[in-house]
Amino acid sequence: MRKKLFIILLIITFILSAALLPACNEQEETVVLSARMEGAALKWNAVDGASYYLVKCILEDGLGYSVKVYDTTYIAPYTTPGDYLFTVSALNESGDLIATSADVPYHLGTGIAADAITIGSAEDLMGITESFTLKFGKTEVASPVYYRLTADIDLTGKDFTPIGTSKTSFQSVFDGAGHTIKGLTFTKCNTDGNMGLFGHTTNAVIKNLNLEASLRFDKDSNTQKGELNCGLLVGHAVSTLIDNCTVKGDMDILSDVIKTDTYSLMAGGIVGKAESGRISCVSYTGNIKAQYGRVNAGGIVGSASGTEPKFMILNARAIANVSSRACAYNSETRTDYAIARSGVIAGNLSAAGRVASVLAIGTAESTSNNAGTLVSNLPAGVFGRTKTTDLGTAGIPLYNVYYSDNIAKFIGTGTPLGSYAKFVYPLSDEQMKAKYSYALEDGRYGLNFEDYWDMPDDDYPTLKGTAMKEQPSLTLTVHSDIDGHAFHYDFLLEDVMAPTYFDVSAGALMHSLGYSLDKLLDSIGTGITAVYTDDEIAQGVSVKVSANGIEDRILTTTKASLHCYLQYGVHSNYESREDVYSGYKLINAINSSNVGFYDYTTVDHITITFLPAGGTK
Repeated sequence: MRKKLFIILLIITFILSAALLPACNEQEETVVLSARMEGAALKWNAVDGASYYLVKCILEDGLGYSVKVYDTTYIAPYTTPGDYLFTVSALNESGDLIATSADVPYHLGTGIAADAITIGSAEDLMGITESFTLKFGKTEVASPVYYRLTADIDLTGKDFTPIGTSKTSFQSVFDGAGHTIKGLTFTKCNTDGNMGLFGHTTNAVIKNLNLEASLRFDKDSNTQKGELNCGLLVGHAVSTLIDNCTVKGDMDILSDVIKTDTYSLMAGGIVGKAESGRISCVSYTGNIKAQYGRVNAGGIVGSASGTEPKFMILNARAIANVSSRACAYNSETRTDYAIARSGVIAGNLSAAGRVASVLAIGTAESTSNNAGTLVSNLPAGVFGRTKTTDLGTAGIPLYNVYYSDNIAKFIGTGTPLGSYAKFVYPLSDEQMKAKYSYALEDGRYGLNFEDYWDMPDDDYPTLKGTAMKEQPSLTLTVHSDIDGHAFHYDFLLEDVMAPTYFDVSAGALMHSLGYSLDKLLDSIGTGITAVYTDDEIAQGVSVKVSANGIEDRILTTTKASLHCYLQYGVHSNYESREDVYSGYKLINAINSSNVGFYDYTTVDHITITFLPAGGTK
């Protein structure tokens, strides 16, 4: 009897085990899917038998969403900053669950330096937006965005679109954090005509980045008629700060194509076309060949201009061979319009506030397809052209510029050095590799070897990879009760090209608060005129400005076209670490007949509160 009972129990145990085994296997399979975050890219291993994947995201407030994905990568969208949890599930054709992942945490930064949006993969880089908007109730606030690289990125084989266009310019901070982006290759031109890692930037900062890239346009590159701006780092930079960056790579732009139009090309190893802004602590190594109707080509920048703030090149090195060829021609009048300017440093420097501590090694050549082109239209040298041809009275301050004595001219449009003779130095290759060659009469060095430059044995001076002195930071808090939904937002006003004006009026709140060069004042100190108009601003809406140790100021809007501004900036006039800090000033332009200036230079926190009509909170 006991033996029979034992056999029965054994059979029951076997049956139960067999029944439970598939469930165990199924349970084990539902947790084997391996998922991880690479920057903002959620990636996972493919699962056999999976027809599609379901990505589920849980937000901080417990809400969430699900997305059906057929690949093994999902790019987290730039939405509200915060902490998220992602899970990935694999399903078969019948919709049955066959595998799932554990929770994968993800943090989206707020876009300030202390909590940057991190870029850790090619997908992250290709997903950068030109602007970043936060929503508070009915109100949208466009804030400055701070991006930071967390890893080296290889773009080999990637179809990369330049970040920013003339219509949607990149207006944020990009901190490479010492990392390298390599493998970037351009062979197709976009319709915007601004080509580079960044196509078009406005009031942006690009710093601490190493870039290895190339650009080659031939007859099949879809080049559009019109102005073309090509720089390996930035195609067209407006009031942009580029600091502590190295760029390596060649550019060959339509050199095997004959054109007869009069359109212009600006080609630079670092920046194609620069308007205002600053390029500092940078180096370029490579070869540039460019052919177009009219050409400005340079190792650092193709063409530079701008009045306020004036463009500057500080602590820069170019080891470059630059050649440009012009082919513009007017067949009706038989007048030759061909212009080609080539410079180891810059092709055309029409305006600049200061160019100092510069090292130029290489060659520069300018030619034309049309016989009879005036020699004056084909300048080449360290600089192809500056503001004037008379070097003795040139309006551009050039100091401590050292260059290879094999470069035919210092400035291609003139031969005598004039008043520059004491500040520019042609050196032989042997002299360039000796530190004594950079000593000045007063015992100092023309290159700052203490902070920015190194002097290797038997080699040219190199940059240390040190960023120039940064501006102080300011935290701005914004409050509002205008739409019945109180909010506040803290961010740092930092790393901006001086001078910058932040519109802090009610109109700015309604339409966006942030970096907008079209809201610049026409002039500072005399006859200030606000250039921004908004008929929707209700009269009587007020803005309160508060800071510790300073009496609160309440400014009331009386006309839609008049605003108040927060001026912030650092005027980096020298290549030393002693920059001139201009401080924070509140400019009250609400009453154009009585413009007020209030100094907030000593504070490190300002609170801006927008009040409803008649409010006095």
